[in-house]
Formats: sequence, C-alpha cells, structure tokens
Amino acid sequence: MPDLSTGELCRLVITGPTSQVDLSVPVHVPLSDLMPALLQALGPDLADRGLEHSGWVLQRLGETPLDEDRTVEELRLADGQHLHLRPRSEQIPPLDFDDLIDGIATGLSGRSGLWRAAWTRTAALSVAVAALAAAILVLRAEPGYAHPIFGLVVTIAFLSAAWTAEHRVKDRAFAVTLAVCGVTFAVDGSLGLIDAIALDPELYVMTSLFAATAGLVVAGTAAVLIVGPHRPGPWFVAMLLVAGLTLATGLLMLATEFSNAQIATVGLVAAAAVRPYVPTLGFRLSRLRLPELPVDTADLQKDIDPEPGGEVVDGAAEADQMMTALYVAIGLATTAALVVLALEPGWIAPTTAAVATIAPFLALRAMTSAWHRLALALPSLIGLAVLAVDTAGDVNTLWRMVLAGVLAGTAAVLAVLAHTLPLRRLTPIWGRIGDFLHVISLTALLPLAFGVLGYYAVIRAMVG
Repeated sequence: MPDLSTGELCRLVITGPTSQVDLSVPVHVPLSDLMPALLQALGPDLADRGLEHSGWVLQRLGETPLDEDRTVEELRLADGQHLHLRPRSEQIPPLDFDDLIDGIATGLSGRSGLWRAAWTRTAALSVAVAALAAAILVLRAEPGYAHPIFGLVVTIAFLSAAWTAEHRVKDRAFAVTLAVCGVTFAVDGSLGLIDAIALDPELYVMTSLFAATAGLVVAGTAAVLIVGPHRPGPWFVAMLLVAGLTLATGLLMLATEFSNAQIATVGLVAAAAVRPYVPTLGFRLSRLRLPELPVDTADLQKDIDPEPGGEVVDGAAEADQMMTALYVAIGLATTAALVVLALEPGWIAPTTAAVATIAPFLALRAMTSAWHRLALALPSLIGLAVLAVDTAGDVNTLWRMVLAGVLAGTAAVLAVLAHTLPLRRLTPIWGRIGDFLHVISLTALLPLAFGVLGYYAVIRAMVG
C-alpha cells in the first residue's frame, strides 16, 4: 500500500455510475460531510437519484462500504486510492478467491488482536527488563559486592546504549527506555553497596537514602544529558526535587535524633509551605517573563511589542508541565510523610496526618488542570485510607462501626455532590468559606506539628 498523505489533503480517484473524478479532499473531515461535494463532482443529478435506492456508499474494490462517520485519515485512505461510488442497495460484492490459502490469509489479516510490528519491540524490551530484574533478585539472595558491581556495569551499558539510540539510531522512545533502565539499576546498585558494607542497623536507613539519591542524581543527570533537550525538562526538575528532599531527610537523620514521625512532620510542613509557590516556580522555570509594572510615564513605552504567538503558547504549555511535575514531586514526599504519621502509635501523629489532608483538597478548588488536581488529591486519599485502616485495627467493635458509618455517610454525601455539583454554579460565598477553611486547616497544622516534634514536652520540662 502506498504511504498515507502527510499533508492536510489526500488525493482520491472516485469512479461513479457514469464518470470518474480525481479530487483532493481534506483528511480531517468526516466522509459524510464530503459526500455532497463528491456527488456534485460526479454528476449534478446523483444526489436526487440516491433517493431511489437509499443513498450512495463508497467502497474499495471487493471490500465493505466505508464508514461515513469517520474521516479520511481514520479510514486509512492512501494518497491516490481508488474508490467506487455505488448505490447502497447494489454494493460491490466481496471478491471470490480462486486460492483457498489466499482467502484464509485475507480473513485472518482483518481479525482483532493481530500482532503488530511495534509490539515486537515492546515485548522484547519487556522480556529484557524482566530478565535483568530477575538477575537483581538472584544477586540480592546473598549480600556481597557482586550486586553493586553488576549494577554499575549494567548502568554503564544501558546509558551507552541510550546514547547510541539517541545520536546514531535517532530513536527517542528507545533511548528514553534504555536511560530509565540505566537509572533504575544505578539506584539498585547503590542500595546493593550498602547491603554489602553491612553497616550498623541504626545507620542503615540513612546511608541507604544517601546511596539511592546519589545513584539517582548521577545516573539521572547522565541520562538527561544523553537523551534530554538542551535545557532541563519538567520531569528532570521533579527528579532533582525528589533527590533534594531525600538528601534533606538523610541530613536530618544524621544531624538530629528525630524519630521517623518527627522527620515526616518536618517534611509535611515544608511541603505545605512550598505548595503555594508552585505556580510561580513553574512560570519562572519555563522562562516566561512578565513585563515590569510601570512607575512613570516613560515606562509606559517599554515592553509594548507584541509577543510571538508560538513562543507564548509553547511557554504556557511548558509552564503547565513544570507545575504538574512539581506537584507530583511534592505529592510523593507528602504521601510518604502521611503514611508514616498515620501508622505512628498515639493520637497526635495520626491527628496531624488527618488535618494535613484537608488543605490539599481545599487548594485544588481553583485549579483547572486535572493532572494538578490528581497530584494534590491522591496523596491525601492514600493518607486517609491508611489512617482509616490502621485506626480500625486499634479500636473496639463499637468504634469500628462508628468509623464505618462515618465513611459510609461520606460516600453518600459525595454521591449527592457528584449529581448536583456539575449541574449548578456555586455562589461566591462558598468560595470564601473554602478560603477560610483552607487558612484554618493550615493554621491548625502548626500546633499539631509542634506536638509531634516534642516542643510542648520541652516547654513543660523548662517551666517545671
């Protein structure tokens, strides 16, 4: 079959009852919208004659009529394709096969689930990754230096292959896949090195965090330099943010005697403090620039040239992607902190986790991006789910029934809101109430965080 037209027009040869035309038609218009023009080109009376036999259809020779609700591009019509205009009641019948094997091959070629060439590469890569993952599991069976050495060798091999795929083969998707595998094995090899050293158990978590972060940053930076654009993309920025948070956690473990819950509280408060600045940070990272506010009449003549439309649209899209990546990075840190606090014994840490889930839900009200909302809501949902399950295991039957009743009531309220909210516009007072509750939830987080950090116990000890 010839190649499909790569432009906005596709040339078709159409044979009608009495004539044949060669037309160029738009590829993104449904066939039903093109039929009046096709009928007029083939004959001025064809439209009226179609009333005698339920209309006209277009067919390839020996095939079923084309779906008129689909576009030329969706129908996979090739440039120069020959079509036949036939009455709907007198369609060209399917071709008869004088070779049984040819007929069977034709029938099987149109079945669903037909193996495609693109799937071969996907399957081969999947099996290759599975084999390497199995190799890691084999090496993990007994700690030793074979594991980190293997991780280093595989990382170098994958990153070298990614460079070849990017700069020689010119296959970006293949190069990115290889680079991601290389980064993964770098992190795993770093953790294997910690297992081989067999440090004191009290230092294991801290050193593992440092090693994993080092592997992530070094291999990730190399991967971005190999397959990335000329400047860091959104997900590279997100990776660096996650790495920075991990390093900060390790330093906090090293410099203080904080427990896991206290470190999680510090991270949770930091995430809540940084979250409002994500739009500004995303705007600046996309290299967009707003004109300065004028302070005198001379400033009114500055920055008055129109901005290039393409650059502004591309910059806005990049800013949106930057915001999504930053929200995802903050969401990962928030999820880890909420899970740690939810599983902590006592009441102060779980209460802190519960209060911390309120602010993200209220913050997403003004967001128009579904990805931004998902990145904010998902960590809170995970934290609430872990908190509910852990609480249910620590209370008696009566309180467990009360908790189940609260969850069922919440589900009922959400079901009602799902029906009513899309159909009506809320009055501005609800927005003001949401803003007020947002401020209250953030304010309430601070005294709870001080309780988890033990500040009140220190004050009581000082006062006596």
